Amino acid sequence: MRHQTAIGAAALSVGLAVAMSSPASGATPSTAPAAPAGPDPRTVAAASADRLVAAKPAEFKKAPKDRIVRRGVTSGLRGLQYVAYERTYDGLPVYGGDFVVTTNATGGVLSTSVDQTRTLDVATKASVGAAQAAATSRARVSKVETASTPRLMVLAEGSGRLVYETVVTGTQKKAPTKLHVFVDAGTGKVVKTYDEVRDAADDRSYYHGTVDLSTAATSMTDPQRSGVRCGGQNGSAYTGTDSAWGSGSGTDLETACVDALYAVQKEWDMLGSWLGRNGINGSGGGFPLRVGLSDVNAYWNGSYTNFGHNQAGTRQATSVDVVGHENGHAVFTTTPGGDSGGSGNEKGGMNESAGDIFGTLTEHYMNEPSAYDPPDYLIG
Repeated sequence: MRHQTAIGAAALSVGLAVAMSSPASGATPSTAPAAPAGPDPRTVAAASADRLVAAKPAEFKKAPKDRIVRRGVTSGLRGLQYVAYERTYDGLPVYGGDFVVTTNATGGVLSTSVDQTRTLDVATKASVGAAQAAATSRARVSKVETASTPRLMVLAEGSGRLVYETVVTGTQKKAPTKLHVFVDAGTGKVVKTYDEVRDAADDRSYYHGTVDLSTAATSMTDPQRSGVRCGGQNGSAYTGTDSAWGSGSGTDLETACVDALYAVQKEWDMLGSWLGRNGINGSGGGFPLRVGLSDVNAYWNGSYTNFGHNQAGTRQATSVDVVGHENGHAVFTTTPGGDSGGSGNEKGGMNESAGDIFGTLTEHYMNEPSAYDPPDYLIG
């Protein structure tokens, strides 16, 4: 469980003093020069959080062999800033060693959120070879397509456990999987797994009528939202001779991309308007969408969303709530303190519920009439 600690903002805030004076009596008023832009809240937050981490290493369970690395700052509503950190131990990455420092807009530290419960103290020489760890990991997936080279790392469990992490992509029980397998580097046994795959106005859509996607001229790519594009199972965006997309048919995949792109555009706008978030990933970026999955399913795999069809095969699974749900996993994954790990624990449950929440919020933000995809509290 991630532990949060509240901290008095006044004690750690960055003060900004502004001197003001009134014109002398009888002086002729003049146009005041434009006030200089204030410091970037993210820069102020990062500096304030860095000072806290340096001043209170015990709060973050910092060991002598730890190296703490700041990974980014995500802005939220009311000026809140979330500063994310990762750590290495004796040069090895630490899974579960990440933490977040939350500040206000002026750098006042409000809270910290730390998963790790003890200071690490573990030997970093493996008894088990990488080849054995790879074979053990591959055995966890029934039909393997690819497997990464095992990566030696420390699992933040107790005082630490030396493990190999291997990412195995393939099919498990007829469903796609991108399984992270952690093998104990001393015993060769699997100690943890998690799956990145989460189950999941001239453009004619199936769910929304005629809409305007404002794509690139000849590609189903969104030029206004970095990283957002839609196409088939090969990952490439659909292309054409103009920017008019779709036929309105439930079985047409170009139409499915119209629905998917329209939904993720509205989710992006909702995140900015209602939650103050910059894009799906919080840093002005989004992710590709794929349609034509040959399954009654939809999922997020850590890099893109993928959408299949309904049981009857008469329409694609690209309604607003489904698209919003799958991209909701992307929001969760790219938020400091959130990740793809574990479907059987607290964080995994939060990930699934976050998907439902973002899908529902997007529907209510769009607020379409009953003829199209009206807001409700059902997913799918």
